[in-house]
Amino acid sequence: MLKKEKTLLILLFLLCTVLHAPLLNAESSDTPKLTVALFPFNDMDSQTLDKGIPLILKAALSGYEFLEIVPVETITTRLYEVEPSFLWTGKDAGQKKGGILWTIRPVLIEEVNKSVSADYSIYGDVARAGSRWNFDVRLMEGNDTCSQRSFPVSGLSDDEIRKGLSETASLIANLLKGESAVNEAEEYVRRFMGGTYTYPVVLEKIKGLVYSFPDSVPLRALLLDLYLKQKIQNQDEVLLEGLKIISLYNPGKGDDTRYLLSLNLDPFDATAGSYEIKQDWEKAISMRNDALKLFQYKTGKHKNAIGRDYYMSGLSLKKEGQKAKALEDFSAALTYLESSSEYYSKAAEEVRQLRNASQ
Repeated sequence: MLKKEKTLLILLFLLCTVLHAPLLNAESSDTPKLTVALFPFNDMDSQTLDKGIPLILKAALSGYEFLEIVPVETITTRLYEVEPSFLWTGKDAGQKKGGILWTIRPVLIEEVNKSVSADYSIYGDVARAGSRWNFDVRLMEGNDTCSQRSFPVSGLSDDEIRKGLSETASLIANLLKGESAVNEAEEYVRRFMGGTYTYPVVLEKIKGLVYSFPDSVPLRALLLDLYLKQKIQNQDEVLLEGLKIISLYNPGKGDDTRYLLSLNLDPFDATAGSYEIKQDWEKAISMRNDALKLFQYKTGKHKNAIGRDYYMSGLSLKKEGQKAKALEDFSAALTYLESSSEYYSKAAEEVRQLRNASQ
């Protein structure tokens, strides 16, 4: 009898495992893979297309499950479908020359990507300098020619070249893994907005991804955006996350700026707002001044807020009996506030009263 019961329990366990397995994998399967197109490389010496380099890169990239590779053979076929004349004629500065196509340029990549729907493209140049081979491996996102990243590789022997190209493929894969995590996070947010996920659930999922990719500005931006949905309860989290994004933010890096703007998210404003809730006017003013220099997209809002903060700081100083410092802050407020604003009138009145009292 015990043997039968034990057998029944095992069968029930196996059945539950089988039924539950699709649920465990459903979420990961919903996360789209990143498609990477491998283009032939421009051989600058022989003026031909080199298809051996993409094969080395393909071998190194194929082990990453989050990537779907469009092989160079498929891309080469698409090249000639997009522009059949390239099969027999190369074009340089509008001049036709005999021979096959050997220059892959971003404008051509844009056309090919329309047919293969690639998220990213890898292409580049190879040239020889004496006995050394030099490779310029380029990564382009979608059809955005401004998003190109360059990875130089150099080597003398075949083994050295293969090692350099494989290491470059690993660098690219790690970079794209972060992009894949952003896609995954965006899917979680969509499910939250659609009512599939609750706020605590989506918050934990995004926090988990941020833990895995702590230097990703887009992931931290999504997390900050979630914190701001319950700003009062998450005051400390908004402050810490805003400061972290600002420490990572590079104004010269267009990708991060575009992502912040796509969310209509200003980390400087969020951080300054936290300081204002804490009535730390000095830090709020400093943060907004930083925004005027580093994130010049809401200058009017920041200037008015600085003026308001100076006014509030002046009130606090006046209450403490520091009338001279209060007068400085009220006067500073007038330089930032619009003359039509309510706070401008209030600051002007405070200036008038303090000056009269000092006479």
